[in-house]
Amino acid sequence: MTKHDMSQVALLDFHSENLAHAIQKAFPSLFPDSTHLKEELDQYVFPRLDFMAGDERKSYLFLFEARYVETEWKDMISMHYINTSYEVENTVMRVHLFKKAELCEKNYRGCFTMRTIDEAHIMLSYIYPNWEYVVYNGNSLNVMTYRKKVHINGRIIEFHTYPLFVQDNTVVACAEASLISMSKYLHSKYDYTKIRINSINSAYHSNRTKSYPSSGLLPTQMLEILYKHNIQCGYQIYNENSEFKEYIDYCIESAIPILIGICIANRQKGRGGHHVIQIIGHSDVNTGKKYVVYDDSGYYLRNIGELARKKTSGFVGCVSWEVLSKSLKDGTSFIIYPIHEKVYILYDNFIKHMNDMLYRMHMNDSTLHEYVREEAKRLLQIDMPHYLWCCEYSMPAGSMLFIANPTYIRSTTKNIFLNKDPLICKSQISLLRYEENCP
Repeated sequence: MTKHDMSQVALLDFHSENLAHAIQKAFPSLFPDSTHLKEELDQYVFPRLDFMAGDERKSYLFLFEARYVETEWKDMISMHYINTSYEVENTVMRVHLFKKAELCEKNYRGCFTMRTIDEAHIMLSYIYPNWEYVVYNGNSLNVMTYRKKVHINGRIIEFHTYPLFVQDNTVVACAEASLISMSKYLHSKYDYTKIRINSINSAYHSNRTKSYPSSGLLPTQMLEILYKHNIQCGYQIYNENSEFKEYIDYCIESAIPILIGICIANRQKGRGGHHVIQIIGHSDVNTGKKYVVYDDSGYYLRNIGELARKKTSGFVGCVSWEVLSKSLKDGTSFIIYPIHEKVYILYDNFIKHMNDMLYRMHMNDSTLHEYVREEAKRLLQIDMPHYLWCCEYSMPAGSMLFIANPTYIRSTTKNIFLNKDPLICKSQISLLRYEENCP
């Protein structure tokens, strides 16, 4: 067991044997056999972290925190596990990953938490990747994030992350896990109400069944829970003529997570199943755009195309629209996406205003001009609403950026656009991944 000293903090090489020894030493009564625990970590934990560390994982170091308070786990214990034969502790373990033995942000690769329970299959709780360093098939990813702070050895490290919550399939199934994960991001990013596990069952009333084990949630129940927590949402049922892809693209570029109800054909069992996944970003458009999918059980990613052939056990994957659309079923699949409270002109209405604007301008390449600094200065000096509609119109010579006021009624005849002339940008402005890159 190789130890590394990092300003008086002991780091270990990140592999299952070292992690099993650290857990067994902290909780000998729960995990008396570190060899058996290592085997379970190899089977249930490490494969699900592949996207986070990739091939570099062999060179990673980790810092083990034996006791960390996590509200979700305390709720799960009080609601269910206190009444079972499992042995549990009311805290979680937290594991910090580093690239080198130096306590600094540039070496920090994120962290994950594990429930302190003698059942390795459901130990993994939250995964907080540092998305700045996550690559997929050699390409960086564009993912919506917020800045999270972690305290280590009296120091504070900040990094960009999206919280990935993992179900136990008893108290929390895929729909509940997606709601918790999404609301935690919305709370941290936009100050929305955070959904607590202990409030979910009392937040909906339609089609109630036995609470445990959870059989999942219907879309109507998910909407009830969201509205009970003052999270306003849009909801659409899929059909072949619906603009699902357009709504997914608009939500992602607006740094708004989107929940999708899909139907999966299980090749091994010869039957289909319903499942809920999140889309939280996309891969580089220059290498072929794919959507970053978080699948908290891995059920979807294990049963689709190329990822199924690779026998992946991970929770995060990149999926093209062509592959994703194969799991969408008319009249059954759906999308749920948050809508900011002070936005009244929604996507469909905004597109109509945008098309009218382009028609009046008769835009083509010959009308493109250099970035107008005076127009930008004017926009910075006028009063702005809390949220803005920003639309980028791609052209060969660059992108035109239009900024609109979303607070008018959707049928308004007023000019909703704040800029007199389009602002010309050489590259796309993105709200994804890093806040300091936001306009």
